[in-house]
Amino acid sequence: MKKWPSFVAALTLIVMCIGITDLNAQGWTFKKLFPTNTFQTFNGSGLNNALAVDPAGRLWVAAYSTTSKDSLQRVGTTPYIFVGHIWVFNPSGSEAAFSGMKILNGVDQNAVAVHDTLNGNCLAVGTKANGYSSTTGFRRGPDGNMYLTKGSSITWKLNWQTGAVMQRIINPIPVVDTGQSGGNGSAFCAIGDDGEIFFSTVYGGNLAVARSADFKNVDVQVGTIGGFGRSMVVTGDDSDLYFPRYTLYATLHYHGDPLNGYTFKDSVFKGLAGTASSFDPKKHYLWVNAGGTAGNASLPPWNGGRIYGFDMTNRSNPVLKDSVVYDTSVTKFTHAFCDTRDIAFSPTGDTLYLGLWSTDTTGIEMFVRNVSSVERQPDAVVKSYELSQNYPNPFNPTTEIDFSILNSGATSLKVYDLLGREVAELVNSDLTAGSYKVKFDGTRLSSGTYIYELRSGDARLVKKMMLVK
Repeated sequence: MKKWPSFVAALTLIVMCIGITDLNAQGWTFKKLFPTNTFQTFNGSGLNNALAVDPAGRLWVAAYSTTSKDSLQRVGTTPYIFVGHIWVFNPSGSEAAFSGMKILNGVDQNAVAVHDTLNGNCLAVGTKANGYSSTTGFRRGPDGNMYLTKGSSITWKLNWQTGAVMQRIINPIPVVDTGQSGGNGSAFCAIGDDGEIFFSTVYGGNLAVARSADFKNVDVQVGTIGGFGRSMVVTGDDSDLYFPRYTLYATLHYHGDPLNGYTFKDSVFKGLAGTASSFDPKKHYLWVNAGGTAGNASLPPWNGGRIYGFDMTNRSNPVLKDSVVYDTSVTKFTHAFCDTRDIAFSPTGDTLYLGLWSTDTTGIEMFVRNVSSVERQPDAVVKSYELSQNYPNPFNPTTEIDFSILNSGATSLKVYDLLGREVAELVNSDLTAGSYKVKFDGTRLSSGTYIYELRSGDARLVKKMMLVK
């Protein structure tokens, strides 16, 4: 049994030499277009600018803009108005009872009745909310309710069980002119674990602000954010804000708190032209996309057409851990430009949705987290750390690996290719002392030799296996 203490260092050097973007979909498998193959073209371009998943695992989808395919009749010189649309899909793909909302109804935080039509510039009846009309984001709040932002002019908090309006704020960033041409004021938000809500804008040169959970107060002006961007995230404790800015090819990092204010700390993910971002609720990785295939494509070494997951333990020095490549062949894009406009995770973090946007068609791609079943072997007597040869070997496409750990503790079992790229994580958890068996499925991998490594306590054990298809 061979121990290889320098294996991790060697892998790190190899990965640096071959380029970090070769890390490819370790943890995820493409499942299908969601909810169906035909939904992608229902509303024309710009369908999926806003995605979020509620506590029941239902995916909320909002159209980027209004189109002639959705309209409402009204009294007046123009009998019909084009409207936007909010869909709510159960995990099975069927629609929730209240899906298909074109008018938002309810009562806001000031006990004012709300009856807002999701159409163009006529965002809120009786108000001057005449900002740019694109839908710029959905977020799930810490209480499970859903926040929808449209233009810079209005944000609604919607009851996740009924779709009813619970709160509404007009002009969430008071100093931004909602009439700026070209969507200068188009806003989006992020929400901390305490309900503090943060707003920024697409166009650079505007302020980002933090507002209280009740929508009533601006707690602090975060700062003037440069460059163009379409997303932001905040850590649960409100201390760190990340603004992917695709024209700056970087994500701006601010640190502070809503009481004392924020200061610019540094830029991370340099070269990434991100337009979407989200935290993974299971592994707590921060995911940022690499821009589109044209227009605002990322700089080398990052590759367009994928999203990257980063370990944010050191919030100023993220560590790349995973990536997912979206499949343009299934969405049938014909235009050169396509982009990820939103990233949404199920509450468990085991399902990932990518809202893809193009000028000709759109699609929602659904991915599921790869899960390995670790089986503990009863009555085994363990005298040392051991890693057995996989069986069968060679294999196609599945094989089993037995291992033993002498002491309880954090344990990982990972698979690498010969270039040192991690291709699978079979175990990553605290295990009690004992013997275990785990199955490895190489269906998505090419034929070849792979290295698997067990780490537990001070032990690092390594073996090779061969996949032959």
